[in-house]
Amino acid sequence: MMVAVQEIETTSIEIVKLRESELHPQLLQLLKGLMSMWRSMYEFHQVQTHIVQQLKYLNCIPSTYPTTEIHRQSTLQLELEASSKLNANIFSP
Repeated sequence: MMVAVQEIETTSIEIVKLRESELHPQLLQLLKGLMSMWRSMYEFHQVQTHIVQQLKYLNCIPSTYPTTEIHRQSTLQLELEASSKLNANIFSP
């Protein structure tokens, strides 16, 4: 009976050591990864919210003049340049 209790204690100690040496560092790494992921998602959401607010403002401005082809081309060029700048800022570390 005494041998069985000692074996249980030894096994229990080994389980605790294994938990501390293997599981604990993996959990810390997982939590750091999750924090980084949620931080990035928050930052992307902030950028998206800003873009949506800007678009809402643009949609509310009434225009009394017809859009010309030059205006369309200028708008497209501006949009492409803004998108490239935004993508460069979002995806750079």
